[in-house]
Amino acid sequence: MVIPSLGLKDFRNYQTFQISFSEGIQFISGNNGQGKTNLIEAIYLATHLRSYRSQRLRPLIRQGADEARVFCRFSNQGVSHQVQLELWPQAKKVLVDKKPLHYSSEYIQKFFSILFAPDQLARYKEYPAERRSFFDRALCLLEPGYFTRLKEYEQVKAQKNQLLKDRRFKELSYFNELMAQAIVPLVCARKRLAESLNQELPKLHQLFSQSAEPLQLIYKADCDAIEAEAALEKLQAKSPQEEAQGFVGVGPHKDNYLMTMGPKMDRMGFSQGEYRIAFLALLFGLNVIFGKQLNSRPLLLLDDLFSELDPQVSGALLELLRDLNNQVFITSTRVPPGYGTHATEYRIEDANLA
Repeated sequence: MVIPSLGLKDFRNYQTFQISFSEGIQFISGNNGQGKTNLIEAIYLATHLRSYRSQRLRPLIRQGADEARVFCRFSNQGVSHQVQLELWPQAKKVLVDKKPLHYSSEYIQKFFSILFAPDQLARYKEYPAERRSFFDRALCLLEPGYFTRLKEYEQVKAQKNQLLKDRRFKELSYFNELMAQAIVPLVCARKRLAESLNQELPKLHQLFSQSAEPLQLIYKADCDAIEAEAALEKLQAKSPQEEAQGFVGVGPHKDNYLMTMGPKMDRMGFSQGEYRIAFLALLFGLNVIFGKQLNSRPLLLLDDLFSELDPQVSGALLELLRDLNNQVFITSTRVPPGYGTHATEYRIEDANLA
């Protein structure tokens, strides 16, 4: 998948902006505060229908403007689409080929990107919910029906929470059965993804770090059951605790993901540089899996990629990127020496092309 062109109107610090991209690697260069990250955010917004920097829409709209717009063209396996996002402080509208979008699940299966950004890395490291969301987004693309199953589980959980809140305990048995049925496909899909990633992570991690210790992803299922009967037993065993607490206390909404490197566990045992490299290996591992299973490559959005990476790691990353079939967007204060022949540079100064 590629994005040949992008237009912005009153988005962040951009008043009016239009840019055409080539295939392959794009370096978006410039001094700090010029709008490089805002371009990455706009592309992410166009592929995920949400920002990775703000949950609110108001910060996305240029100061003094009432609304913002993002225009882009996508090309995927020879099919081209025009996408327009209209943003207001309290609402947004998405048009695909001039028609209003009704189902976001269909959209995100057509247009997708993988992001590396310091803000995203910090949240992934700190919050289990961010890790679940990260892998769920990938599974919505890789596993047919995963999005629907996840929504079904969330609906059952919400209904069960209401019963617990209202102390209608006699009705819980039926919802435990529904929840057990909903848990199994989610757990199995998450297990499969972790197993697939663990086929790719050690070699990618070694490429970046030259470490002899293998990197592995650990999926920790809160209700580790691959059959509905076993899941139901676990739910029933937790019923007294849930009735006392007044909310659902067991299920995939409490799952967690960890990374290990030999004897070291990620969040407490990795250095900041090690975590950064491990997360990059995770992203590139997903890219490999997307290529194998979907026969399509996502956009790679790499914001502030080279900060806190030593020259050896940066060099290995650049070599890997040069051999990929993805369209890649990298923000940097400058293009690394000797790499100009392998990439197109767009220099940004005060939200304009220099």
